[in-house]
Amino acid sequence: MGKIKNEIKEILNEKEDEITYEPLSEEQRAEFEKVNEENSFLFKKEQLNIIKYSFLMLIFSVIIISLFFRSKENILGLILGYVMSLLNYRLLYLTLIRATHMTPHKAKRYTILQYLARYILLGCVAAGVVINKNFNIFTFLAGLLLLKVVLYLENFKYSQNMKKVTYKKTITGGEENGNKHS
Repeated sequence: MGKIKNEIKEILNEKEDEITYEPLSEEQRAEFEKVNEENSFLFKKEQLNIIKYSFLMLIFSVIIISLFFRSKENILGLILGYVMSLLNYRLLYLTLIRATHMTPHKAKRYTILQYLARYILLGCVAAGVVINKNFNIFTFLAGLLLLKVVLYLENFKYSQNMKKVTYKKTITGGEENGNKHS
């Protein structure tokens, strides 16, 4: 335990790299803010899609469990696991957004502390599930995995779309809008 504690202290006490930051000009700052707003909108839209698909998967899973097991402990465990998974996902998103506005040293420290806080919270809830007989630990773990399954499926769908785009550009010789580049 002491070794882990010392490693965490070393990580948190590392000196910031000797990086100099030049201030952005007004034009660069305006462009940065514009791109940041566009990306923020796309990230929020993507998050809503992921939450929507995972919720649909939760409903499907609840229906399947209620048909076969008819136990409220199973359904409660699945729902609690799903809620914890969503909370973890949202906290990770907020951590990354906040860390992008920090210096590298502060961002590293902040993300490590947030990581520890998220997993301590998850560990406490998991311990509560084990102790409390109103929840099934296995369906709790399945609920935690629901969001991961949706993320993997979304990533797979995205990679397949990127392969199609790359394939089309390769076949057409880089044509865009029907015009060949000279």
